[in-house]
Amino acid sequence: MKVAYLNKIMISIIMAGIISVINAAPSTSPTAPTTTTSVSATTTPTDNPPTFQTTNPEEQKAIGEEATSQASTQELFNLISGNTAASPDTETEMMTETPDSFSGYNHVVFKINDKLDKVIAKPAAHLYIKIVPRPLTNMINNAFDNVDNIPTIANDLMQANFYQATSDSWRLIINSTLGVGGAFDVAAQMGLAYNYEDFGLTLAQWGWTSSSYFIIPILGPSTVRDGLGRIVNYQLSIFPYIEPASTRWGIYILFLLNQRVQFLKAEDLYNSAAIAPYAFMRNAYLQRRAYLINRNKELNNPYTKKDMQKYYNPYYLYQ
Repeated sequence: MKVAYLNKIMISIIMAGIISVINAAPSTSPTAPTTTTSVSATTTPTDNPPTFQTTNPEEQKAIGEEATSQASTQELFNLISGNTAASPDTETEMMTETPDSFSGYNHVVFKINDKLDKVIAKPAAHLYIKIVPRPLTNMINNAFDNVDNIPTIANDLMQANFYQATSDSWRLIINSTLGVGGAFDVAAQMGLAYNYEDFGLTLAQWGWTSSSYFIIPILGPSTVRDGLGRIVNYQLSIFPYIEPASTRWGIYILFLLNQRVQFLKAEDLYNSAAIAPYAFMRNAYLQRRAYLINRNKELNNPYTKKDMQKYYNPYYLYQ
């Protein structure tokens, strides 16, 4: 009896060993042959491009500056536009397609503008926010945003964005009346968000999407298209019709000073990109413009995915 019991135990151990060997054996199913290719680039996952290495110190410095500029640019873009997510790939593609044909001229004017900003514009902006109460600076900024609706509406119509033109017109009427000449942004509380358009964006909507980067003395970053657009946009604004001329230029200088004050919130971010300030400013401007151009493709459609929240979510205005 004991012998039979021991035989059963031995048979069980042997069978368990055979099963484990079978399970551990490699599969005999045919597999496609694999080939490896040696490249000079460091390979990365398929959703990322290969990163090329260089031993040239100058090239390494240039690559590092551009990488720092790109990262800081994305932060500035999110800060200015109010986005918390990265911009779409189409905006990045549009930005990289913009040539810097006037690079030599641009670098010279950039240095001049930077010195003028440090000596005049930046100190004036800091002095402005020190002596003018914060509520009053907000009211002045709102008033300038309100008069900006006039050329914006004109450009809405030229872009055939009739839905947005209607929205911007209501915003101008409401803020000019209930908002006491635009000092208070009442329209925003009613769901009519601020929208900015200029003739440079209109030219882009008409087909001139790629234009060489061009820095305008005193006024700063632009492109050839946007520089020409500034001239037309100025004529569409209220400034040419303010009399006398001394009052006109006084208000226009206050308008430029107000714009400089608004960019003080990005001061720390700009200083962190001091390793490549030219590339940082260029990329920040081009990415912002690419975002606006891409956004305009949807402005005339009230049924975009984002806007549909207004119709199906009753708590949209309270979020």
